[in-house]
Amino acid sequence: MNKRYTSGIIIALVTVIGVYFGGYVLGVILSLIALQACREIISIRKEQFNLVLYIVMVLSVFGIYLLNKYSIAIMLLEIIALFTIAIFDENESFDDIAVTFLMSIVIGYAIYYMSLFESINKYLLAYILIISYVTDVGAYEIGSRLGKH
Repeated sequence: MNKRYTSGIIIALVTVIGVYFGGYVLGVILSLIALQACREIISIRKEQFNLVLYIVMVLSVFGIYLLNKYSIAIMLLEIIALFTIAIFDENESFDDIAVTFLMSIVIGYAIYYMSLFESINKYLLAYILIISYVTDVGAYEIGSRLGKH
């Protein structure tokens, strides 16, 4: 079985468990997904993993997720930290800093709103996740069958 299908099935099962049990179980699962997403974003941009960039991104993501009403202050602190990294680390480009900043906002708000949807109606969260999985699988299948690469 294709590695992509295997990981997709595992992620779907873990997500179903999180949505079913909700509360802290969902919070832990969303946190683990956020940690993995941050690692992917940092490692996709560079050959060498930058631990400092990862820590800044994780702190920002969890700040937005857990302390949402202070998210503007958290983003400003992240901008200061990222530009400090860019000034003192010549291996980091503006593109790396921009991607890290923007993706930390996307990931932070994504997990925040998933937990918010779960508190409103867990079936709404399940619906959103199912639609996301179906469109992702559909895009992969169509792209692999009709695409050039």
